[in-house]
Order: sequence, then structure tokens, then C-alpha cells
Amino acid sequence: MDKLYTLQGKPLTRREIYMFRCILHSKDGIYGLPLGEHSWPRIALDMLVLSGVIERVRSTHMDSPGEWMNEWIVTEAGMDWADCPEVQHAMNVCLHSLDT
Repeated sequence: MDKLYTLQGKPLTRREIYMFRCILHSKDGIYGLPLGEHSWPRIALDMLVLSGVIERVRSTHMDSPGEWMNEWIVTEAGMDWADCPEVQHAMNVCLHSLDT
């Protein structure tokens, strides 16, 4: 079982923290997952949605309005959470431990 890190009251695994940083640092602020992906990245994204720091994007195309897309963005609450120095430090320490 993956270790849990509590960052400002949000218990997250290293994989969830990694996925959050992928979205946070993506070029356009959107993270896309290949269709049919059901491995740990998808599970991590679902947990981040449940914790309120990201949300799944809905289609705005006329042929499929409101349909869920395989893209996620950081919420306003997620941006505020990520701006906290304690969270930034903890994310760096947690992700650095992946390299050791």
C-alpha cells in the first residue's frame, strides 16, 4: 500500500501528488489521459477529483455537449491549496523520495 501524505488536511498518495503536479505544471493547464486508461493514473485522478483539487472537463462541442472528456484541470481551490508553502514543500519532499 502506498504511503499517505497529509497536505493541508488532504490525505494523498505519492501517485496522486505526482498526477496533481503533472496537471499543475502542464503547458496549458490541462492533463489528457488516453481513452480506456484504467491504470493507476486514472485512479489517482479520480481521488484528486474527490479531494476537490482538480475537476474533469465536460465537452462544449455542439455534437456532444456536457459529455465527459478525458481531460482534467486544477480547480480554483486546488490552485489556492497548491500555493500554500507547506504544501509546496511537502510535495517536493514527497516526490523527491521517489528518486531515492
